Amino acid sequence: MLKRILLRLVYGRMMNDEPERALRVLRIYIKLFRGDSTIVLLSVFIYLRLDMFDIYEKLLPTVKKIYENDISYYLLKGVEYERKNDYEKAVSILTQGIELTKGSADAYNNRGYYSLFLGDFEKALQDLDKAIEMNPKLYFAYNNRGFAKIKLNDESAINDIRKSLKGFDNNAMTYKNWALWEFHFGDKSKVPKLLAKCKRRAYYTGIKEEVAELEELLI
Repeated sequence: MLKRILLRLVYGRMMNDEPERALRVLRIYIKLFRGDSTIVLLSVFIYLRLDMFDIYEKLLPTVKKIYENDISYYLLKGVEYERKNDYEKAVSILTQGIELTKGSADAYNNRGYYSLFLGDFEKALQDLDKAIEMNPKLYFAYNNRGFAKIKLNDESAINDIRKSLKGFDNNAMTYKNWALWEFHFGDKSKVPKLLAKCKRRAYYTGIKEEVAELEELLI
């Protein structure tokens, strides 16, 4: 029971964009449940979110030994390249992982997400369709697919954004995408209020520039 509670706390902190607090809970978990291999993988994800690459590099060989034939390793490497803003390598390593393993909904979602940064919206849409087909409750994927559809001038993007809100309400990107949809297809008067909500959500710091650009368009 305690093990499950602590893990939920760690994941909850990460979902709320609080990696420092997630790490504090994780350290308690490690003291109590040494030898749990799953915690190694979670640890390196958190260290990446904190850009603690020195610790990440020390733990990576252990992770590779345990997960080399598992899609989790390739997801991890994708996040590494994402943190380094190298989206071409992120797409490449996930493609390798998907070909070598059975892949996963998360793998297709992440590859689609990285493709958005490369401006390859058609490719992103294909991956995000596949991710949702594999896991219809993967709300991240609906959010990403909504953005891809906006970029492809598809008004149906709002349907994905609404689905994303069911499980992704505390993420700034969802409200940014909703505001973007209203700007292009809906009611521009709603944009300021949506952006205000966006600024109060997790992960806002990562999209501040995009929000500022949208605000400038309203002037």
